[in-house]
Amino acid sequence: MRRIFLAFLLVLGGLAARNFSTTGAGFSFSNGANKAPKGAPPAQETWGYMASLQDHYDRHGGDFRATSPEDYAAKAWAFRERAVARHLRMKFDGYTMRVMDLQSLEFAAFNRDGTTKTYFRPRDAGYWQRQPGSQITTPPWVR
Repeated sequence: MRRIFLAFLLVLGGLAARNFSTTGAGFSFSNGANKAPKGAPPAQETWGYMASLQDHYDRHGGDFRATSPEDYAAKAWAFRERAVARHLRMKFDGYTMRVMDLQSLEFAAFNRDGTTKTYFRPRDAGYWQRQPGSQITTPPWVR
């Protein structure tokens, strides 16, 4: 009976992961497409150095099923918003704010003004321990 229950949980978890995505407000139906959030500002407002966006998208966009550099930038912005709302782990070294979600293994670095430097999934959770800076609870652009 325990095996049946565990199998049921695995199947249910797989279905939920495929058909739903979490947002700061709870669950929203995404049809498995991992779409960028509605209402995200344009990349020109959220990406710190526009000349680097294409390269970052080429290297890391696949980590988030991003369909374009604009979509990738929007997802990075959404992660920034979730990080603040969920009080994810943050470090600040005076110039760069780094955030990591140890459950989803999402990592991003942001400039002091909140614009994105990079967004990707490190290969291991230990990546966070190697990041410089002091732990903070409020990003510098919120103060």
